[in-house]
Amino acid sequence: MENVDVTSEDGFGGKLLGISVHSFLQMVESEQKTCTLRVTYQGKTGYLYISNGELIAAEADSLRKEEAAYEIIGWDEPDIEIKDTVPAKEKEIFQPLMAVLMEGFRLRDEKLSDIQPADTGSHKLPELKSKPTAGRRIGLDIGARLQIEIEGFDSALESFMIGMMPDDFLIITLPSRLSATGHKLAKGARLGIKYLYLGKICLFNSELLASVDFHQKLLFISYPSVIHYHELRRHRRVESFLPCTIGLSNGQSYPGVIIDMSISGCLCQQKGREDSSLPSFHIDEKLTIRCLLPGMDEEQELAGQIKNLHKTKRETRIGVEFVENPPSVEKVITHYLGH
Repeated sequence: MENVDVTSEDGFGGKLLGISVHSFLQMVESEQKTCTLRVTYQGKTGYLYISNGELIAAEADSLRKEEAAYEIIGWDEPDIEIKDTVPAKEKEIFQPLMAVLMEGFRLRDEKLSDIQPADTGSHKLPELKSKPTAGRRIGLDIGARLQIEIEGFDSALESFMIGMMPDDFLIITLPSRLSATGHKLAKGARLGIKYLYLGKICLFNSELLASVDFHQKLLFISYPSVIHYHELRRHRRVESFLPCTIGLSNGQSYPGVIIDMSISGCLCQQKGREDSSLPSFHIDEKLTIRCLLPGMDEEQELAGQIKNLHKTKRETRIGVEFVENPPSVEKVITHYLGH
């Protein structure tokens, strides 16, 4: 992508470290990029081919198609390299990205559970956690992809988030497969919803309240009373809203907000003003983040390096890996995460 400016002779850009395959695929999908990803992990090499944001093919040793994609998705923090072209490839993967990611996570979990009895406990099946939603807006942005499971269908369907009234209902699109077949959903039909949010697989059950035609068929479904989720990241992340100052090595600084944090890094949001353009950030650029963590008396300075970027017209989301922080700063972060 444009943020990777180190290119080797075979056309692949510099390595991206500290970002998972699933996070990067979602970023590429949202930006509708065309590229090839070369992914390496413990002596293994795999390739993912993306056209206009759509995963069309994959290779990993002798594996091809979805099986190769599942294998690569299961690799824990591999090295990722990018090439801004795709060789002549026929479309071999026909499932939406969400379905491929979900199945890849499920197979990875099965492998980890198989080796757990002989292990020391470092590999555990991710625990299914729950969070009540009463009085809270759930973390679903407009346009988010959803995987819908409906009784009577042998495979998951894809839908998109349109809107919500917290504690009342959600509005989603009718899955295209249902629209194409003319299948009618009855009021009260039970739906299983899955989606990805901040490194978690989130799940909840809902039921159909009503359907309306507005340019396209929209479904009104019940607001969940509880969200169940699996943590996908190795380090637990805490959602937050911490005002901060993002300082770059060239002396420039910008206001921002930390929207989640772990012991190894954080995700910052930087919004531009109407009268100015967004600042330019770059992969591997070093920065410092100044913020006041709850419970602390003094502002902290966190040193980090940019590992991934997601830009829209209104904001930039910056994935930061902490580097070279003294033990005293790590202790402060650990104290904050423990609350």
